[in-house]
Amino acid sequence: MAERGADLDAELEGADPEGRAGRAEPASPGRRGRPRKVTADDIIDAALEIGLDQVTIRRVADALGMTVPGISYHVRTREELLALVMARAVDTLYAPGPEPAATFEETVTRFAEGLFAWFREHPILVMQVAQGRILAENVERHLERLLRAAGPREADQARALDVVSQVTAAVIGAAVLEAAQDSRRSAGDAAVDSAGNQERRPPRPDHYAAVRTVLTALL
Repeated sequence: MAERGADLDAELEGADPEGRAGRAEPASPGRRGRPRKVTADDIIDAALEIGLDQVTIRRVADALGMTVPGISYHVRTREELLALVMARAVDTLYAPGPEPAATFEETVTRFAEGLFAWFREHPILVMQVAQGRILAENVERHLERLLRAAGPREADQARALDVVSQVTAAVIGAAVLEAAQDSRRSAGDAAVDSAGNQERRPPRPDHYAAVRTVLTALL
């Protein structure tokens, strides 16, 4: 009997009454993985997916599974976030195409067309630019590429700076008018006349025509 009792005691000591066998032990408090690192491109992609008219730093952080301090290395305010998006916009204007621009005139023309197209796609940026918040640093950052196309002489570089300034101002003006018209059209989408039919609207003006006029005069 003594041997049987010892055997029973040994079986009980090896028993798993709570069914814990094969289950991983929970991680001890404080044992966490390293924080996820995000890039500026991650932040820009998240902002564009949210929509620039709706975006906030908090919403970007949530979309990336981060905390606000976690993305503060790249951006700390909404204005800085929009500036970051604008920086990518200007970058894309210089992306190599199937036939890269060969002259200063071609470079400036493509710059104007691309900038206007970006503003049409993201009208929230137009007002930021019109208020002088985010464009200057980006134009300054990329002006060197335009100057290289102008030629090595100082006179050519001075002309290039003047041309780019005037063309950029013309694009901003056209984009502001375009955004204002789009806003009015959106507000009037539900408008109906007394017979219940949607009101007829005048043809959409070509605001970019003013930019083409400036390009023709300067180039």
